[in-house]
This record gives sequence, structure tokens and C-alpha cells, in this order.
Amino acid sequence: RNLARVFKDTGIPFVVIEMNPEPIKEMRDNNIPVVFGDATRTPILEHANIRRAKLCVIAINDPKSNPTIIKLARYLNPTLQVIVRTRYLSEVGILEEAGADKVVPEEMETTVQLFSTVLSAYRISGEEIQRYVNELRNEDYQILRGSMSEAHLMVLKGLDEEGLHTRACMVKSDSLAAGKSLADLRLRNEFNITVLTVNSEGKNIGNPSGDYVLKPGDRIVMMGDASKFAEAGVLFRDSSNPDELAAT
Repeated sequence: RNLARVFKDTGIPFVVIEMNPEPIKEMRDNNIPVVFGDATRTPILEHANIRRAKLCVIAINDPKSNPTIIKLARYLNPTLQVIVRTRYLSEVGILEEAGADKVVPEEMETTVQLFSTVLSAYRISGEEIQRYVNELRNEDYQILRGSMSEAHLMVLKGLDEEGLHTRACMVKSDSLAAGKSLADLRLRNEFNITVLTVNSEGKNIGNPSGDYVLKPGDRIVMMGDASKFAEAGVLFRDSSNPDELAAT
């Protein structure tokens, strides 16, 4: 709920998936967008527009469900960045193996770390993020318990169109993109998606040419519209079956 409040105050578009009726009533009373249901089920994630999402923040204390949500969300949206909160350090490896990009162990301080990670994904400068984090800590997290002032919202001055529309994903060995050149994928022509950089074996390649062949493990940073990323997701999806994932 802390994180939802921060997102609402900063204007970052989001939706919450919640199974318990009480928090749902409170969130709706506070005009927080919420979907009722189980996030381990494909229809619920799709109802929350997971295919168009840039980020997925998992903040439930359910060690059994979290890996399933990660795998299912990443299948439905291969360009998704997944951030997970966990109670125990012992779960970090399991969640990373399931496909989490970032795992953060627990509560008020966790909210700060989660939001810092989100801001990084939206291309806010490290300097501005650190200034914001320092303010939160100096004020004993009071901002998270109330509403942020105009001054605190200034940290989002770098939240521009480029930050909102960039995505990064890893090329999977069994995806359609593996072994194909960028020209073959026709990302720009078919989806109006621009490849900004490719990181291959630790080397960053800016504005790669059309004849660059993607290899498993390559990390691609792209820019485009959310609806187009949803359409192009099939190119980067692995061969897992979402129904099988949801049943685990």
C-alpha cells in the first residue's frame, strides 16, 4: 500500500492486483486502481494489462506463489522488468532463478529500495534518486505515510517520454529472436520499435546495425509504444506453456 501511494502521488501509471477484500475497498476509496484476483492466473494478469506493462513489482509474502507469478508474467510480457520484495534472504536465489531482475529483502526500507529501482527503470538520474531517498530517510519515512509535497515530486522531472517508453529484455535461447538479425525481426517496420543498445558478453553496442544477429544472453534496450511491445512480445517469448506455469 505504501508503494501504491507513492506511485499515485508521482503520477506513474500502475494497477494493483489484490486478493483480499478489505485492502481493495480501502484502495478504491482512495482512487487507487485495483484488480481483484489471484496473480498466479493468466486471466487476472491479462486483465491488469500485464502484456503492456513496463514493470511488475511483486510485494506479497507468499514464497510458493512468487516464482509462479514471476514466470507467468515474464512469459506473457518478455520485455517486462520484474522486481520482488521478500522477507528472507534465503529466498533471493530462488526468485532470481525464476526470472526476477531485482529482489529486495523487507518493509519501509524495502519501499524506498523498490521505488528507487522503479525510478532507475524510468531513467531518473542516480543523483536525483539518491536525493529523494535521503529525504525519505531523514524524515523517518513520513512521506510514505502521507502524501508527497510538490518539492518531493521534483525528483520526477526526469520522467520523460523516453523513460516511459524504454524496455529491456534478455534474448532466450528458445525464443524466435535468437539467431535472427535485427533486420529479420523487422522491429522498426512492423512495430515502430527502435533498438537503442545491445549488451553482448559485457560489451555495449549502441545503435546496432540491421545485420546484427542476436545471440542467447544478449540484453536489448528498445524504445516504443506499450501496445507495440505487447504485439512484439512473441519474438522474445520462451517456449514455456502459461497454463503449465499457472498450474505449478
